[in-house]
Amino acid sequence: MNKKSSRQKSAKSKADNSAQGKSSSSSIDLKSCFESFRLFAGEYFHPRAGVTEDDLSGFAIMADIVVQAYLLKLKSQVPRTKEHGFRIVPNHLEKMLLSYVRMMNEMLCELARAGRWNASTELWEQALLLSQTFGELALKNPAPFRSRARKSLYMPSLRARNVKFTADAAAIADQIELSAETMGDRLTDNRKRIGALCAGLVAECVDEILRARHLWAGFFTQRNHEVVWPSSQQIAPYLILSFDELLSVKEG
Repeated sequence: MNKKSSRQKSAKSKADNSAQGKSSSSSIDLKSCFESFRLFAGEYFHPRAGVTEDDLSGFAIMADIVVQAYLLKLKSQVPRTKEHGFRIVPNHLEKMLLSYVRMMNEMLCELARAGRWNASTELWEQALLLSQTFGELALKNPAPFRSRARKSLYMPSLRARNVKFTADAAAIADQIELSAETMGDRLTDNRKRIGALCAGLVAECVDEILRARHLWAGFFTQRNHEVVWPSSQQIAPYLILSFDELLSVKEG
């Protein structure tokens, strides 16, 4: 057995023991874990010649201990007390933790779209878990969801083969005031017409327009100014531009 394989087996054994709670923190060589983390992360910014897939695998196994400890510590610092309103200044550590959750969800979707088998099955499990949790909480504590739901055409929901299974969709939609500020109540899904195929696109377009209008208004309201909307004449020159051309437009 070569030194590289021996090192990887040793690292994996330590990681397994740590994850299963069979080894105390004093038995973990944290210095080696942090060094492996530094080497692995360094390969993202400055890849080095001669570093093999086996090397990266060995680094990752040890670095994973650092990553898990970091995330678990962030989680432990988030209060478990129920909030009764939106916080202007959010809990900083909670915000950091949620940014990682969002990033990992996006990565999972990206891998599933690429056709990765394990990612696709994991997407199934996570989608069920998230939809089930949302359905439960939306009835018990709907207030936190309303600010998003009122501007959204869709909501997460469980579905079964039997069309009579509703998963309390109507009750949940009422509780969270789904689509109260959109055309959602007029959106249909007629599968005999092409409109059914366009429903997702329409929803995305409407949501994007609402988001853009909200961001535009924010520039004024944050400064306590009256919102001034551009006229159709001011908008017209930009309608013929491509996406790349719009990005390259600079203020005169």
